Amino acid sequence: MEYGEENGRAGLIPGPHWDAETRELRIGGRLVKRFKWPATNQETLLAAFEEEGWRLRIDDPLPPVPGLLSTTRLSDAIKRLNGHQKNALIRFCGDGTGEGVTWELVEEDEADR
Repeated sequence: MEYGEENGRAGLIPGPHWDAETRELRIGGRLVKRFKWPATNQETLLAAFEEEGWRLRIDDPLPPVPGLLSTTRLSDAIKRLNGHQKNALIRFCGDGTGEGVTWELVEEDEADR
């Protein structure tokens, strides 16, 4: 999917792609993040975005865990997704309700700041 299809800008910018087999997140041909070790919550979020065709917002796909607040788990997973990116080309954010996740592309010069 090309980022911007739902905004009428199809084909302008290659959208993200999560490859669960290689455990890599890419934008176009550029590696954003590769997981060497299991990161269940982060990988679950990426798989949900991929399944939803990289909609700009998805509901929290993380299963509940007794004794842990869902909002805390989601916030932690989002922070970790934003960290340690090889090429910081995407930013994940909470939607403000504690129940969803959004994403946006980051300009490369912005990522260097």
